Amino acid sequence: MINFDDIVMFEKNSRAVNLYTRDHDVIKFYENFEDLEKRLPPNFFGSHKSYIVNLKLIHKVIPISKSSLEIKFINFQESATLSKSLEKDFLYRFYRTKRF
Repeated sequence: MINFDDIVMFEKNSRAVNLYTRDHDVIKFYENFEDLEKRLPPNFFGSHKSYIVNLKLIHKVIPISKSSLEIKFINFQESATLSKSLEKDFLYRFYRTKRF
């Protein structure tokens, strides 16, 4: 059992999903990525076809190209990708999550 607050992000890797925790553990399991996203609380956001991120643990977002941005997390070395097409929805959810 892992507390949702300890999950930094999920990364789709072919058919497998890698779950990254605050303790820098990586847990590999198999599940449909879209089904997983539907079961998560509202503070998780599908930032890219290969990433679901915990909005509460984001430190900063950096532009890396015309079509994507890089998400950096608090006290965590790995990063995730944010598709530029999802930026508006991401910002809305991010600021709404930070208020609570």
